[in-house]
Amino acid sequence: QQYTELIGRPFLPPYWSLGFHLSRWGYMTANNTLAVVERMRQKGIPQDTQWNDIDYMNMDLDFTTSSSFGDIQGLVSDLHSHNQKYVLIVDPAISNQQPRGQYPPFDSGFYNNTFITNSSGKLLIGKVWPDSTTVWPDFTHPNVDQYWTGQISQFHSNVQFDGLWIDMNEPSNFVDGSVDGCPISGLEVPPYVPNAIRTSLGQKLTSGTLCMTANQYLSTHYNLHSLYGLTESNATMNALTATLNKRSLVISRSTYPGSGAHGGHWLGD
Repeated sequence: QQYTELIGRPFLPPYWSLGFHLSRWGYMTANNTLAVVERMRQKGIPQDTQWNDIDYMNMDLDFTTSSSFGDIQGLVSDLHSHNQKYVLIVDPAISNQQPRGQYPPFDSGFYNNTFITNSSGKLLIGKVWPDSTTVWPDFTHPNVDQYWTGQISQFHSNVQFDGLWIDMNEPSNFVDGSVDGCPISGLEVPPYVPNAIRTSLGQKLTSGTLCMTANQYLSTHYNLHSLYGLTESNATMNALTATLNKRSLVISRSTYPGSGAHGGHWLGD
């Protein structure tokens, strides 16, 4: 009790989130997803919630849907008509490669200065989904709640999901640090490196993530790296509460003490 008094009491999950869930990558279409749900019904297997991975997205872009995925609204309507819920995956990395004015998740974040920058004050550019260069929201920035809520609310007007599954938020990066590398610094190469990094990640703190010298509103990424999933969970639950006006579900791959006040944890693939 003293510990949770310090870090925050666990959030009260919606009743439906405690039921039976089904999730995997690779359904590829709304029809395939619905076919699985219908087989569950036919066999009398309880199912309260259906999830979809990034295969619903257009070119793996956050807050988009692919025409090849099919009738996602029809899928959600069918689930809701059977008193079932729907959860979608969202990744934190935002593509910076789309034409200006045509991809609001980047345009809005750029104009509101809510993306992480490098040590020179320019956008830190890495690579995640989609398979092109990306930037990352700074979930410690005072403007980020307005930005993140705006994206989630707008997307919800198109797809009436009931909860969100936030992935790749260690944060993960398909290049080490950034596409431009990282500066020589005691933060990038500190005098002590944990043994797990020395033995498996080539002695680099930046392996598979951002430069430690990257700038966030509160401090350097060196000081905030382990809090990225926590701060994204907080912003995501705030956005869902504002959008749905009721309790919702956030499941995060990266967590930290206190994350349970905003959502749950999953163990990755």
